[in-house]
Parts: sequence; structure tokens; C-alpha cells
Amino acid sequence: MQLTRGRVLFLAVVAAVWFGWQHLSPGAYETVILHIPPTARSQDTYVKLWVVDEGRSTWIRAESPGRLWLGYLRDQPEVELRRSDRTDRYRAIVQDDPDTRAHVDAIFRTKYGIVDQARALLREHTVPIRLVRP
Repeated sequence: MQLTRGRVLFLAVVAAVWFGWQHLSPGAYETVILHIPPTARSQDTYVKLWVVDEGRSTWIRAESPGRLWLGYLRDQPEVELRRSDRTDRYRAIVQDDPDTRAHVDAIFRTKYGIVDQARALLREHTVPIRLVRP
């Protein structure tokens, strides 16, 4: 296979994103598992997500409003979040308004850096979800 300029550029971009993920974004190593208990229309649902803390608030987000698990979360807001070796219970509050979305996207961008910026190019708009301890 002959390497064209376009393929070389593509490989360089992929390498740069990988390097940024591994070395420039220390927060990118933290992912959590969200467990949404079953409802009448769903089974147990487990979702791997990024998370940020801001003061006393913990935030997760759906990468788009069309995520299937987001509907389950709206039906069953009492969830569990597995973070490191600890599992805590929360009430998930979807806060899908432009001001909250801009604020939460900014704190995700601060923590996850260039990788979050790259992912932003591929998504519609996020759906912020605040996790509150019962």
C-alpha cells in the first residue's frame, strides 16, 4: 500500500490524539461506571463515562441527547456510580439547558483537555447530569 499525503496526515493526527490522551490529559485516565437499575422498559444498564467534580457537585454527561441509556436514566434517576474501588448511590438530575451545558462542557474540557476538544468535533450537544447524594 502506497502512503499518500492524506494517509500520512491522517496517521499523524491519530498519533497526536493518542499522545494527547496518554500524556497531556491526566484526567483522561478517570472513567466511572454508571449503573441504572432496571425499569419496566429496561434491564440493568451499565455505562462507562467520564466524570468531573466541582465543589460539592459531581457531573456526568451523555455525549448526545439520543443515547438510549439517557431515557432509562430519566425513568430511573436513582443510580449507582462505581468510581475506583467505591460505589456510591446518587439521584441523577438531568439539566439540559444551554447555560448549564456550556458550564459543564467547560469543566470537562479543563479536566480532559485535548481529547474532550477532539470528541466535541464529533458530537451534537451533550446532556449534563448532576449527581446528588440522597
